[in-house]
Amino acid sequence: MAMRVVWTVSSMAWDTGTVMMKWVVPILTEAGITVDILPLYPISGDEAPLEIEGAGVEVLPAPIQGRFARNIQASGVLRRAFKLYDRVIVVQDLDTELKAVTARASVAKKTPLIVISHIPLTEYLAARGENQIARLRRLIDGLYPKIDRIVTVTDAAGSDLMEYHGVSSGRIRRASLPLPFRAWQEEAPMSPPHPFLETEDPIIAVMGRLEVLKGMEVLINAVKVVQDHGYPIRLLVIGDGPERANQEQLCRSLGVPAYFAGWVEAPAAWIQRARIFVAPQYFDGTGWDIQWAMSVGVPVIATNAPHASREVLAKGTMGKIVSIGEPMALAEGIERWLDNDRIRGAFAVLAKQRARALDRERVGSLWIDALTT
Repeated sequence: MAMRVVWTVSSMAWDTGTVMMKWVVPILTEAGITVDILPLYPISGDEAPLEIEGAGVEVLPAPIQGRFARNIQASGVLRRAFKLYDRVIVVQDLDTELKAVTARASVAKKTPLIVISHIPLTEYLAARGENQIARLRRLIDGLYPKIDRIVTVTDAAGSDLMEYHGVSSGRIRRASLPLPFRAWQEEAPMSPPHPFLETEDPIIAVMGRLEVLKGMEVLINAVKVVQDHGYPIRLLVIGDGPERANQEQLCRSLGVPAYFAGWVEAPAAWIQRARIFVAPQYFDGTGWDIQWAMSVGVPVIATNAPHASREVLAKGTMGKIVSIGEPMALAEGIERWLDNDRIRGAFAVLAKQRARALDRERVGSLWIDALTT
């Protein structure tokens, strides 16, 4: 398929947008589509960038290096993108979406604009505070009719667009993330990659970008509670982010035995050593971390965060769901599973079955159709 697309992200930091891109781009390149990835801004701080490799994909240098005149520069970059490519893909972000719509209006070539959505807009508005809702709603009402297609990775995001924002169902496509479960399962039996994992003590694993919304403080305090109740557990943290140093300090101050591994090669080999995988976040746009654990048969305890965790765990039938932001509720869930191998094992089997139903081989064609037709 002779087509060139550009996938625009804010930066190459490990966040929801870049993680979605990481797994969708290979689907496109395997179909013969050339993909350029355009991070508008460089990563701030010392965080390692997400890497995407393979034939047919190129990560372009971030064109905007400073804060001065960022709006003008971003609009200029996007205008050029609409002239050069057959599709412009933008990860959901109102600021970038607005710049993209404005840029396209000044270009004669009407290249389709596609937005990848993971956040219900109603919740996005609520998070901005009551004093901004009216202004942002007017912005959305003027913006979204000009977007050619919106691909949602959760049912909630699509339903919200139709019910509250007047987007027709014909402009919305639903596609689960095309996650490579088979490859992860092949990685899982590898030898323990770190001495921290060579233990008989139960390991609790978590993975993701270490920011405030990840809810790591809740999990660390929950592990401390479980530890004080006589369970010799350890905490394995896979990932990185701006709150990592604070979270490491909290573990030290509480005496929680933890290893912060950063972003690692073959995460499945690490996760598979865990007794339980926990997703403590306050918001979950894609559920990719949960699905990684499920693919290798590690049972999941997640908070009742909107929305992906609830959908992936089928409202609790495929894993345990506890209240958001409550260490005691999370600790109670961990202890119950540590005390009951039978229940934990049953959820592990269900987790693998759920993962197989969402394998990239099953959903990849949905992404090709959504982004190219």
